[in-house]
Amino acid sequence: MKGLRQWGISLMLVALTGCDRRAPIAAGTYEVAGATLRPTATSPQLASASEATEPQALATVFVDRDNAVTWLHFTDGRVSIAGHTSWSADTWPKGCPANLGSTRMEVLALWWETLAIGAVTVRDPILVRDCPPEPITLVLREAGKIGGSGTACTGAETCTPLIPASEDRRLPASMKGYELYSWHDTAKDAWIYTLITGTNRNKTWDEISAPENEIRAEGWVKITVTGTAMLRSVMGRFPEGAEVFWIGPRGSPATVELADHLALPDARTVRTLRAYVRRLDCQLYVND
Repeated sequence: MKGLRQWGISLMLVALTGCDRRAPIAAGTYEVAGATLRPTATSPQLASASEATEPQALATVFVDRDNAVTWLHFTDGRVSIAGHTSWSADTWPKGCPANLGSTRMEVLALWWETLAIGAVTVRDPILVRDCPPEPITLVLREAGKIGGSGTACTGAETCTPLIPASEDRRLPASMKGYELYSWHDTAKDAWIYTLITGTNRNKTWDEISAPENEIRAEGWVKITVTGTAMLRSVMGRFPEGAEVFWIGPRGSPATVELADHLALPDARTVRTLRAYVRRLDCQLYVND
Protein backbone atom coordinates (compact mmCIF):
# COMPACT_ATOMS: atom_id res chain seq x y z
CA MET A 1 0.00 0.00 0.00
CA LYS A 2 2.84 2.33 0.87
CA GLY A 3 4.44 1.57 -2.49
CA LEU A 4 1.21 2.40 -4.34
CA ARG A 5 0.91 5.69 -2.43
CA GLN A 6 4.47 6.67 -3.37
CA TRP A 7 3.80 5.69 -6.97
CA GLY A 8 0.70 7.90 -7.00
CA ILE A 9 2.65 10.83 -5.57
CA SER A 10 5.28 10.35 -8.28
CA LEU A 11 2.60 10.40 -10.98
CA MET A 12 1.13 13.57 -9.46
CA LEU A 13 4.53 15.28 -9.54
CA VAL A 14 5.00 14.31 -13.18
CA ALA A 15 1.56 15.70 -14.00
CA LEU A 16 2.28 18.93 -12.19
CA THR A 17 5.72 19.47 -13.59
CA GLY A 18 4.71 18.21 -17.04
CA CYS A 19 7.09 17.89 -19.93
CA ASP A 20 8.31 20.47 -22.40
CA ARG A 21 6.80 20.48 -25.86
CA ARG A 22 9.19 20.77 -28.80
CA ALA A 23 8.66 23.15 -31.69
CA PRO A 24 11.08 22.29 -34.54
CA ILE A 25 11.60 24.36 -37.70
CA ALA A 26 10.22 22.60 -40.77
CA ALA A 27 11.70 22.96 -44.25
CA GLY A 28 9.78 25.14 -46.67
CA THR A 29 8.94 28.69 -47.65
CA TYR A 30 7.77 31.27 -45.14
CA GLU A 31 6.38 34.71 -45.91
CA VAL A 32 6.68 37.86 -43.88
CA ALA A 33 3.56 38.27 -41.76
CA GLY A 34 4.06 42.00 -41.19
CA ALA A 35 6.64 44.70 -40.66
CA THR A 36 9.51 44.24 -38.27
CA LEU A 37 8.30 45.10 -34.78
CA ARG A 38 10.27 46.21 -31.75
CA PRO A 39 9.38 44.74 -28.32
CA THR A 40 8.42 47.43 -25.85
CA ALA A 41 10.76 48.33 -23.00
CA THR A 42 8.27 47.13 -20.40
CA SER A 43 6.79 44.06 -22.08
CA PRO A 44 8.29 40.96 -23.64
CA GLN A 45 5.51 41.02 -26.21
CA LEU A 46 5.66 42.94 -29.46
CA ALA A 47 4.89 46.62 -29.56
CA SER A 48 1.79 47.87 -31.32
CA ALA A 49 1.71 48.21 -35.11
CA SER A 50 2.16 51.96 -34.72
CA GLU A 51 5.66 51.27 -33.39
CA ALA A 52 6.65 49.14 -36.38
CA THR A 53 9.53 50.07 -38.64
CA GLU A 54 9.03 51.07 -42.26
CA PRO A 55 7.59 48.37 -44.57
CA GLN A 56 9.69 45.28 -45.04
CA ALA A 57 12.09 44.79 -47.92
CA LEU A 58 12.04 41.08 -47.07
CA ALA A 59 9.41 39.01 -48.88
CA THR A 60 10.01 35.32 -48.14
CA VAL A 61 12.44 33.00 -46.39
CA PHE A 62 13.15 29.52 -47.74
CA VAL A 63 14.57 26.99 -45.28
CA ASP A 64 16.39 24.05 -46.89
CA ARG A 65 16.95 21.52 -44.11
CA ASP A 66 18.46 18.86 -46.41
CA ASN A 67 21.42 21.06 -47.34
CA ALA A 68 21.43 23.35 -44.24
CA VAL A 69 20.92 26.46 -46.37
CA THR A 70 18.61 29.47 -45.93
CA TRP A 71 17.43 31.78 -48.72
CA LEU A 72 16.16 35.33 -48.19
CA HIS A 73 14.06 36.77 -51.03
CA PHE A 74 13.64 40.55 -51.03
CA THR A 75 10.86 42.52 -52.67
CA ASP A 76 13.22 44.16 -55.18
CA GLY A 77 14.39 40.79 -56.52
CA ARG A 78 17.59 40.53 -54.50
CA VAL A 79 18.42 37.15 -52.98
CA SER A 80 20.77 36.33 -50.11
CA ILE A 81 21.84 32.72 -49.53
CA ALA A 82 23.84 31.34 -46.60
CA GLY A 83 24.28 28.20 -44.58
CA HIS A 84 22.69 27.66 -41.21
CA THR A 85 23.48 25.61 -38.12
CA SER A 86 20.84 24.13 -35.85
CA TRP A 87 21.35 24.49 -32.12
CA SER A 88 21.54 21.14 -30.37
CA ALA A 89 18.15 20.11 -29.01
CA ASP A 90 19.24 20.34 -25.37
CA THR A 91 20.00 24.07 -25.85
CA TRP A 92 16.69 25.06 -27.44
CA PRO A 93 15.32 27.99 -25.39
CA LYS A 94 12.07 27.65 -23.48
CA GLY A 95 9.09 29.93 -23.92
CA CYS A 96 5.35 30.21 -23.30
CA PRO A 97 5.39 28.55 -19.86
CA ALA A 98 2.20 26.75 -18.85
CA ASN A 99 1.03 24.49 -16.04
CA LEU A 100 2.25 21.41 -17.85
CA GLY A 101 5.60 22.74 -19.03
CA SER A 102 7.06 25.11 -21.60
CA THR A 103 7.76 25.01 -25.33
CA ARG A 104 11.29 24.24 -26.49
CA MET A 105 11.87 26.42 -29.57
CA GLU A 106 14.37 25.32 -32.22
CA VAL A 107 16.98 27.88 -33.30
CA LEU A 108 18.86 28.07 -36.59
CA ALA A 109 21.96 30.27 -36.55
CA LEU A 110 22.30 31.95 -39.96
CA TRP A 111 25.76 32.46 -41.41
CA TRP A 112 25.58 36.23 -41.81
CA GLU A 113 27.27 38.66 -39.44
CA THR A 114 24.64 41.30 -40.22
CA LEU A 115 21.48 41.51 -42.33
CA ALA A 116 20.02 44.72 -43.69
CA ILE A 117 16.23 44.49 -43.94
CA GLY A 118 14.77 47.82 -44.97
CA ALA A 119 15.94 50.35 -42.40
CA VAL A 120 16.70 47.61 -39.87
CA THR A 121 20.10 45.94 -39.35
CA VAL A 122 20.00 42.53 -37.69
CA ARG A 123 23.23 41.44 -36.03
CA ASP A 124 24.09 37.72 -35.78
CA PRO A 125 20.70 36.75 -37.24
CA ILE A 126 18.85 33.62 -36.16
CA LEU A 127 15.57 31.93 -37.00
CA VAL A 128 13.50 30.79 -34.02
CA ARG A 129 10.37 28.65 -34.08
CA ASP A 130 7.96 30.69 -32.00
CA CYS A 131 5.70 29.38 -29.29
CA PRO A 132 3.07 28.14 -28.77
CA PRO A 133 3.50 25.40 -31.41
CA GLU A 134 0.26 26.40 -33.15
CA PRO A 135 -0.17 28.40 -35.28
CA ILE A 136 3.20 27.84 -36.96
CA THR A 137 5.32 30.98 -36.80
CA LEU A 138 9.03 31.64 -37.21
CA VAL A 139 10.86 34.71 -35.99
CA LEU A 140 13.86 36.33 -37.65
CA ARG A 141 15.80 38.24 -35.02
CA GLU A 142 19.28 38.79 -33.61
CA ALA A 143 20.95 36.34 -31.24
CA GLY A 144 20.61 36.99 -27.52
CA LYS A 145 18.18 36.21 -24.71
CA ILE A 146 15.26 34.18 -26.04
CA GLY A 147 12.00 33.06 -24.50
CA GLY A 148 11.95 32.68 -20.74
CA SER A 149 8.59 33.96 -19.59
CA GLY A 150 7.69 35.15 -23.09
CA THR A 151 7.98 34.18 -26.75
CA ALA A 152 10.72 34.03 -29.38
CA CYS A 153 10.66 37.83 -29.57
CA THR A 154 11.46 38.28 -25.89
CA GLY A 155 14.70 40.22 -25.44
CA ALA A 156 15.01 41.02 -29.16
CA GLU A 157 15.85 44.47 -30.48
CA THR A 158 13.80 43.71 -33.60
CA CYS A 159 11.55 40.81 -34.49
CA THR A 160 10.21 39.79 -37.92
CA PRO A 161 7.36 37.24 -37.83
CA LEU A 162 7.14 34.65 -40.62
CA ILE A 163 4.30 32.25 -41.44
CA PRO A 164 4.13 29.32 -43.89
CA ALA A 165 3.67 30.53 -47.46
CA SER A 166 0.81 29.27 -49.59
CA GLU A 167 3.22 27.86 -52.18
CA ASP A 168 6.88 26.95 -52.45
CA ARG A 169 8.82 29.32 -54.68
CA ARG A 170 10.91 27.64 -57.38
CA LEU A 171 13.16 29.34 -59.88
CA PRO A 172 11.27 30.62 -62.94
CA ALA A 173 11.20 28.56 -66.15
CA SER A 174 13.64 29.67 -68.86
CA MET A 175 13.00 29.13 -72.59
CA LYS A 176 16.74 28.78 -73.24
CA GLY A 177 17.43 26.85 -70.07
CA TYR A 178 20.08 27.84 -67.56
CA GLU A 179 23.85 28.13 -67.76
CA LEU A 180 26.07 26.94 -64.91
CA TYR A 181 29.67 28.15 -64.46
CA SER A 182 32.22 27.00 -61.89
CA TRP A 183 35.73 27.83 -60.77
CA HIS A 184 38.03 27.17 -57.85
CA ASP A 185 38.89 30.04 -55.52
CA THR A 186 42.41 29.24 -54.38
CA ALA A 187 42.39 31.92 -51.66
CA LYS A 188 39.31 30.35 -50.03
CA ASP A 189 40.13 26.81 -51.20
CA ALA A 190 36.51 26.52 -52.28
CA TRP A 191 34.49 25.89 -55.42
CA ILE A 192 32.28 28.74 -56.60
CA TYR A 193 29.22 28.20 -58.80
CA THR A 194 27.09 30.66 -60.77
CA LEU A 195 23.69 29.78 -62.23
CA ILE A 196 22.43 32.29 -64.76
CA THR A 197 19.54 32.46 -67.24
CA GLY A 198 20.45 31.09 -70.69
CA THR A 199 20.69 33.68 -73.46
CA ASN A 200 22.10 33.99 -76.98
CA ARG A 201 24.80 36.42 -75.85
CA ASN A 202 28.11 35.53 -74.24
CA LYS A 203 28.52 36.31 -70.56
CA THR A 204 31.47 38.29 -69.20
CA TRP A 205 33.65 37.22 -66.28
CA ASP A 206 32.66 40.32 -64.30
CA GLU A 207 29.00 39.39 -64.75
CA ILE A 208 29.44 35.76 -63.76
CA SER A 209 31.74 36.34 -60.79
CA ALA A 210 29.79 39.23 -59.21
CA PRO A 211 28.65 38.20 -55.70
CA GLU A 212 25.21 39.81 -55.96
CA ASN A 213 22.24 37.49 -56.51
CA GLU A 214 18.86 38.30 -58.01
CA ILE A 215 15.65 36.78 -59.29
CA ARG A 216 13.80 39.45 -61.24
CA ALA A 217 10.07 39.57 -61.79
CA GLU A 218 10.55 39.16 -65.57
CA GLY A 219 12.36 35.85 -65.00
CA TRP A 220 16.05 36.81 -65.05
CA VAL A 221 18.10 34.74 -62.58
CA LYS A 222 21.71 35.11 -61.45
CA ILE A 223 22.82 33.17 -58.38
CA THR A 224 26.39 32.67 -57.13
CA VAL A 225 27.09 30.30 -54.24
CA THR A 226 30.07 28.67 -52.56
CA GLY A 227 30.36 24.92 -52.08
CA THR A 228 28.50 21.83 -53.22
CA ALA A 229 25.84 21.95 -50.49
CA MET A 230 24.71 25.40 -51.61
CA LEU A 231 24.77 24.31 -55.26
CA ARG A 232 22.54 21.34 -54.39
CA SER A 233 20.16 23.77 -52.69
CA VAL A 234 20.05 25.83 -55.90
CA MET A 235 19.47 22.71 -57.99
CA GLY A 236 16.68 21.62 -55.68
CA ARG A 237 14.77 24.73 -56.73
CA PHE A 238 15.04 24.13 -60.47
CA PRO A 239 11.69 24.45 -62.26
CA GLU A 240 10.16 21.20 -63.48
CA GLY A 241 11.90 19.86 -66.59
CA ALA A 242 14.69 22.44 -66.49
CA GLU A 243 17.67 22.06 -68.82
CA VAL A 244 20.97 23.29 -67.43
CA PHE A 245 24.19 23.60 -69.42
CA TRP A 246 27.35 23.41 -67.32
CA ILE A 247 29.97 25.40 -69.23
CA GLY A 248 33.57 24.25 -68.75
CA PRO A 249 36.70 26.13 -69.89
CA ARG A 250 36.49 24.61 -73.40
CA GLY A 251 32.74 24.43 -73.68
CA SER A 252 30.58 26.65 -75.87
CA PRO A 253 29.77 29.51 -75.21
CA ALA A 254 32.92 29.92 -73.06
CA THR A 255 34.93 32.84 -74.40
CA VAL A 256 38.71 33.13 -74.21
CA GLU A 257 38.22 35.48 -71.25
CA LEU A 258 36.10 32.94 -69.40
CA ALA A 259 38.36 30.00 -70.24
CA ASP A 260 41.12 31.57 -68.16
CA HIS A 261 38.88 31.40 -65.07
CA LEU A 262 36.53 28.43 -65.45
CA ALA A 263 37.13 24.90 -64.21
CA LEU A 264 35.11 21.80 -63.37
CA PRO A 265 35.39 19.93 -60.07
CA ASP A 266 36.53 16.31 -60.05
CA ALA A 267 34.68 13.78 -62.20
CA ARG A 268 33.02 12.10 -59.22
CA THR A 269 31.46 15.37 -58.06
CA VAL A 270 30.20 16.06 -61.57
CA ARG A 271 28.64 12.58 -61.84
CA THR A 272 27.00 12.91 -58.43
CA LEU A 273 25.46 16.28 -59.31
CA ARG A 274 24.21 15.03 -62.68
CA ALA A 275 22.52 12.07 -60.96
CA TYR A 276 20.97 14.42 -58.39
CA VAL A 277 19.52 16.63 -61.14
CA ARG A 278 18.10 13.60 -62.97
CA ARG A 279 16.23 12.60 -59.81
CA LEU A 280 14.60 16.03 -59.98
CA ASP A 281 13.35 15.24 -63.52
CA CYS A 282 15.70 17.87 -64.92
CA GLN A 283 18.73 17.60 -67.19
CA LEU A 284 22.31 18.73 -66.56
CA TYR A 285 24.50 18.79 -69.66
CA VAL A 286 28.25 19.21 -69.15
CA ASN A 287 29.89 21.15 -72.01
CA ASP A 288 33.66 20.82 -71.78
